[in-house]
Amino acid sequence: MKNGDFPIDVDFGAGFMGMVWEGIGRQNMHFGQTISELVDNSISAVPKDQYGTPTAFRVEIIIANHGDEIEVLIADQSCGIEAKDLSSCVLSLGGSGPVGGVLNEHGYGLKNAICSMTRGNKMPFRIETSPKHVAKDNQIFFVDGPFHMGMKVDTAQGWSENDLTNTLDQHSSIGTRIYVSTTMDHVRTVYPSGKSFASYMDRIGEFLGIRYRGLLEHHKSNRILLKWIDKDDIKSKKIIPIEIPYCGEVTERHFDIEGEKIIYRFGRLNESKPKDTGMGWPYELMLSYQCNQRTQGVDIVCKGIVLKSGVFTEIFDRSKHNKYNEFCGEIILPDSFSTIVNKTDITTDHPGWVRLCEILSSDIDAYTIKRDTNAIRESLIRQQLIKILTGHNPGAKVQIEKSIGGVEIDISVRNPDGTIYIMELKAGNAEPKDIGQLLLYAYCIRASDGKIPERCILVASGFNSSVEQIAKTLSEKCDINIELLKREEAIGE
Repeated sequence: MKNGDFPIDVDFGAGFMGMVWEGIGRQNMHFGQTISELVDNSISAVPKDQYGTPTAFRVEIIIANHGDEIEVLIADQSCGIEAKDLSSCVLSLGGSGPVGGVLNEHGYGLKNAICSMTRGNKMPFRIETSPKHVAKDNQIFFVDGPFHMGMKVDTAQGWSENDLTNTLDQHSSIGTRIYVSTTMDHVRTVYPSGKSFASYMDRIGEFLGIRYRGLLEHHKSNRILLKWIDKDDIKSKKIIPIEIPYCGEVTERHFDIEGEKIIYRFGRLNESKPKDTGMGWPYELMLSYQCNQRTQGVDIVCKGIVLKSGVFTEIFDRSKHNKYNEFCGEIILPDSFSTIVNKTDITTDHPGWVRLCEILSSDIDAYTIKRDTNAIRESLIRQQLIKILTGHNPGAKVQIEKSIGGVEIDISVRNPDGTIYIMELKAGNAEPKDIGQLLLYAYCIRASDGKIPERCILVASGFNSSVEQIAKTLSEKCDINIELLKREEAIGE
């Protein structure tokens, strides 16, 4: 096209109604999911080598905090978009550019993301793109939003220059840059319990690290960079792949269903690894692998990305239960499986998926973890201690798993003289966090009874020097008496 042919009208298709944009924006997608839809487009647009294999991708995400309004820039160095495709395909429903790719399955991703972020068509956005043949003349194509009838694709000399582009690590003459304005309320959706802009960015790092772990590990040159600007403070982080934190043996099963090859891996969660800040940013994890009912279950992997985490009920046809808190794993589906239009789940009426769920739910014991033997041992120790305490303390009220202030105490003893003992039981060796749990119990007792228990006892197989030092320091400097009691001493083994 020649410059005289511009601007070009954007063709949304016959019968398109303006109210559709607001409807598209009601996807119930959180901020991390809308960001990932735009990243998916960048990944799908990478050029292919002489063998038809996608080359490495590099995507930069810049998020600037301006109070109630947030600016987002997604910049890539991929193929760029032709003006004709931008005007007649990319912005129309179900339309996508000619490059294709498994992450550009529906032609709805870019529209889903922009409409969700801009509340339909209430806030501005801008798409700038430069394919190779116009980049040599330092030219770009662009279109400005919000969505409205009469939108036009036009040309300009060079990329826009602003505070966001000034923070880019690399500048390429070829590629696409998408600017979107959104609200702080939408940003908070990625981590509703977050207390700061930085905490939301940490959780974006976690979400993207889980979602793209396969692609980031498959090609070591693949890069996703996240930067955020908060007043005068600029932070820059590389998205790292976040693996499922298994503890011990992982079981792998292969299924050939309806001609589809499906891989299912599962095992026991390493509860401490998601909390290990030594793993680097964005640890400690908060969204997934938390050893609780909310996050128990498996990841669904399709087209090289994690679509969804913590899936249990949909597969095994039963409610989540605390006994499965340590259950984790992943189901890896072939690319032929389709996803819903915002790529947050698969279409569950696929015959292969229906049959897989039938197989897994028919024998849940075979396809999940066995009950934790430590939990069984703790239960036996608890029963033995109850007998001993009841025999040694006539008239004492001994309770197990007593709930106070929403916290369950393993054993509480209320003596006739008014003194209170509490016990925390561990089948294995104690860790510093176990003393923290004991302290939580003690202060819950103080809130309900007006005093700290006279004895706070941690029963375990053994205690390392860190645990011993913490207990000694707290007992000497705080109003609490912490006792460490080895299991064999407690129950006379």
